[in-house]
Amino acid sequence: MPIFDLHAVAVIFGVALVGGILGLDRTAAGQFMISQPIVAGPLTGWLLGDTAAGLVIGAVLELIWVLDMPVGAFVPADSTIGAVSATAIAALGSAGNATPDLIGFSILLTTAMVPITMKVEGAVRTYNSRLADRAASAAGEDADRKLSRAHLSGLAGFFLKSFVLELGFWAAGVVRGLRACYVTFVGRRAPGRVCKRVSAGWAGQGVCRNARTKLARCVPA
Repeated sequence: MPIFDLHAVAVIFGVALVGGILGLDRTAAGQFMISQPIVAGPLTGWLLGDTAAGLVIGAVLELIWVLDMPVGAFVPADSTIGAVSATAIAALGSAGNATPDLIGFSILLTTAMVPITMKVEGAVRTYNSRLADRAASAAGEDADRKLSRAHLSGLAGFFLKSFVLELGFWAAGVVRGLRACYVTFVGRRAPGRVCKRVSAGWAGQGVCRNARTKLARCVPA
């Protein structure tokens, strides 16, 4: 699968869409526990054809963040984003057969980016509190309309947070994986050459493994 063909883009945005919906379950709507990594990881893996990788990633992240709960003003790590993003990187980076090193790479990458999820979550909560204050200051029928808009806007904010961050985390996985591929391919397989085209595998060892077998178009530097 080429890296940026239409099918790949559709899959990536589809995964981010599912991740955004799952993210609503954390605190914004439902709270049916489908946002927990142990559920979100395997579900994402199933959608991408690698349920086993999703189960492993979900179980590991569940153990890491199981005691991290949104109590009071504390903003916990968004483990849902981590589970969905890590599973997507692993599954897409190996064509549905993720290796342990690729799974480990995905977990480490998304866990290292947890502070970003906490910052963005805090910003969304601040925005939502302002919406509530504006709705509370209205009077009469206008108050009902503003309250309804505030609820919908709050849901949209949480959805967009998960959707955008998952796209960003996946992009970070691609960049890091392609860099590893370039170093491995150029440094070990083709000294003095520059890779012009990468055609399969998107992250970590998945990229490098596929590079050795399917990466062909390299020219002298």
